[in-house]
Amino acid sequence: MRFRLYFIFAVVFVLTAFGDVPTSLSYQGKLVDGGVPVTASRAIGYMLFVDTGGDGFDVGDPMAWSQTPADHNVNHGIFSSELDFSSGFAGGGYSSIQDVFN
Repeated sequence: MRFRLYFIFAVVFVLTAFGDVPTSLSYQGKLVDGGVPVTASRAIGYMLFVDTGGDGFDVGDPMAWSQTPADHNVNHGIFSSELDFSSGFAGGGYSSIQDVFN
């Protein structure tokens, strides 16, 4: 009986440990304008760049992924977004993600 319990635990562990990798990421940030937290609707987009020099983001590093700006409610400077990496994205050495505000 004890062997069966350990076996079942091992199978469940392996199945959950090697499940699918998530294709989205919840991102939260704070937006201030002139030191004052923003409370308004703003278009926010994102870009991810490849670190070609191994030293972090440099102007001229190629863009690896982007998400088109979309309207988000910003309340007391706080906003949240879902970044969708399900298409047009491959793993690699990336340096930074840049916010784009309109």
